[in-house]
Amino acid sequence: MSVNVTVRPKLLIWARQRASLSSNKLASRMKVPSEMVVEWERSGAITLARLKKLAKKTHTPLGYFFLQEPLDDSLPIADFRTNA
Repeated sequence: MSVNVTVRPKLLIWARQRASLSSNKLASRMKVPSEMVVEWERSGAITLARLKKLAKKTHTPLGYFFLQEPLDDSLPIADFRTNA
């Protein structure tokens, strides 16, 4: 029995982009048609099993998909270079 969940589409898009994957590349890694990835990102409707697999393929913690907004996880890189 597959459990359907609905998440915010922008979180699915954010996770895919954060992993530097195109819709086609993610579809290939998940072994689903690319139209399915586009539909998930349009509607936010996905099965829990597929959401877990998507989380693994995009290296995103599963709980992040249930947030209201995507996290700003950019880290500033300190520049310790000197002229010496």
